[in-house]
Amino acid sequence: PDDAELVNEALRHAGRRVKTQRVQDIAGLNQALGKGAWDAVISEYDVPNLNVSAAQDTLRRAQLDIPFIVFTGSLSDEDLTALMRDGVHDIVFKNQTARLALALERELHAALARHQCQAATQALREIEGKHQALMDGSLEAFCYSHDGMHTSTNAAYLALFGYESKEELEEVPVLNLIDKGDQAKIKEYLRKPDKDQQTAKPRECTAIRKNGERFPAQTALFHMQVGGETMLQIVVTDLSKHKKNESKIQYLNQHDPLTGLCNRHFFLQELDKAVAAAKTGGGHSNMLY
Repeated sequence: PDDAELVNEALRHAGRRVKTQRVQDIAGLNQALGKGAWDAVISEYDVPNLNVSAAQDTLRRAQLDIPFIVFTGSLSDEDLTALMRDGVHDIVFKNQTARLALALERELHAALARHQCQAATQALREIEGKHQALMDGSLEAFCYSHDGMHTSTNAAYLALFGYESKEELEEVPVLNLIDKGDQAKIKEYLRKPDKDQQTAKPRECTAIRKNGERFPAQTALFHMQVGGETMLQIVVTDLSKHKKNESKIQYLNQHDPLTGLCNRHFFLQELDKAVAAAKTGGGHSNMLY
């Protein structure tokens, strides 16, 4: 009891208002832990029914990460080393009572930092999980790229280009999925600075699937900063159906659906071209009726 009061006086003298409970065995420690949240444990090195190692194990089982400081008379170097290896945060000798409050203050700050780090890590994992769910659930095909290489892709992107896994694409440069005739155009698009990307329009190109099949595509590019480095988000849209529908609409616009013959609208378009060509001396046109 006298040693426990010595601890209380040292903390009060340092300006800390404390609520303490003295325990002498494992049962008392468990009972105290069950009553509420504690900020720290200060322990004598060797209590007959409650040594430091047993107290440490009790805290671990309770999944409590709180400062554990040993306050004792003297220790051998071997015992001191064993305590530090066992996870004791600090050791203060009774002839250094003034250091006890300072050690506790430091360890409380360190514990707070650990808890904040754990909370931030958990929040980051949740954000990453939500982001991955959005990526995998998105119908838009997109990837992330750094220095021209794939760093991450979603399921729609893999399906669009015919690859089975993200790891398979990590070794494939982005430009390898673009037809050689369009690579220079897309390379220029990739190199544009951030300020130009805000107004830059998506580029159409011919893309290449893993099996060599080519298809019309549209690429949209967005710059972003990740970990101090510039990453690119590339959204790819398959224009095959769009081009097919566009051709079908164009055909229906110029032909009679019943006979398949060119219609009056098409005739007027061709007539306008012929008149414009004649005005500039671009040759003669004939009409057969």
